[in-house]
Amino acid sequence: KILQDNDLIHHRHFCWVVSKVIKFKDDNYLTGVYYVTASMGFEKMLLTFKQPTTTGETVTLTFPEGFTVDQIVEKLEKYKVCSAAALYQTMQEVDFSSEFSFISEMDNKEARYRMLEGYLYPDTYEFYVGESPSSVLRKFLNNFNKKWTEEYAAQAKKLNMSVDDVITLASIIQKEAFGADQSPLVSSVLHNRLNKSGLYPSLQCDSTTEYINEYIQKNTKSAVEVARFTDRYSSYKCAGLPVGSICNPGNDAIKAALFPEKTDYYFFAHDTNKKLYLARNDNERRSNNLAILNANAEAEKKKTNGLERICLHDDAKTRIALPCGRPRTVGGGAVFRRGCRVSRRRSIRYARRTAEFHVRSPLPCRKTGTCARCKGLFDLQYPAAQP
Repeated sequence: KILQDNDLIHHRHFCWVVSKVIKFKDDNYLTGVYYVTASMGFEKMLLTFKQPTTTGETVTLTFPEGFTVDQIVEKLEKYKVCSAAALYQTMQEVDFSSEFSFISEMDNKEARYRMLEGYLYPDTYEFYVGESPSSVLRKFLNNFNKKWTEEYAAQAKKLNMSVDDVITLASIIQKEAFGADQSPLVSSVLHNRLNKSGLYPSLQCDSTTEYINEYIQKNTKSAVEVARFTDRYSSYKCAGLPVGSICNPGNDAIKAALFPEKTDYYFFAHDTNKKLYLARNDNERRSNNLAILNANAEAEKKKTNGLERICLHDDAKTRIALPCGRPRTVGGGAVFRRGCRVSRRRSIRYARRTAEFHVRSPLPCRKTGTCARCKGLFDLQYPAAQP
């Protein structure tokens, strides 16, 4: 009937009789999206539906933990496994719930940005070049099904969480924690907040906002749809867990979601060195914020090491730390000593002529880029330095 509705065959009942004569069974067709034409002939169409579309060439690809569906699709298309359009269409139109119980148990499928987000298990896979998109997705889903053990299922039931709840929480842990050591601690904070939703109605994790900004906004044309997805995915707006996962978590994150550390922490944060700070209340959180500011300032001081080069080639804004010491000219660049009285016009003219200049750091600079000492040493491209 589908073939007739799409004008690929003209006599449906005749083709049905032919399929019985040549002994094509109805129970071994592969669910998926296929591209066929009327010129192929009826028998070749049926053969196409029974075999994944492949070539002899294979490619082995590794997908890191925390990759999103969009990143996975981009990589598959890059290495010519199958097109992004075909993969997205398959995810949208093909129902895998009859094959995988964790999909059939999902709630709010239509409300999600990418329905299979969280279930394309990060691992190393071998694909055929030109493979069927449904076959590609099955490899990810079958792997997830194998990795979801009976122990995990029992623990999820003990926590009164569905598979989807666990994977959604694990995806946030994957993005928020730095390494397997931090994951159970981050998980404990999130579990504690979920268990006391009256005091902490939202999780307030920046990773959900980053998912919205980096993926949903870029790939959703309608501002109304972006607003709807924001309400569903932002952990600052929605109560409890988001509507779905924000990435595809690995085993460490999944295990941490199921087996969190037992703590009484309700807040966590990181400094630029990826050190984890935990807090039980607002007072501890404020103390941690101050410690983080100090740690970040110290890290920036070590990074700049006293003297910076600002490259103006092609309006670039990169900064390269140079050893602290006397000012010097590199490659004919103009050098300005701290406290000099060179006018802004002259300094910028020299900088543009030589394409680079060097200054001692730190210098107290306003947001406009004007030096508080020299009254015009810096171009606007130079970011404000801390005194």
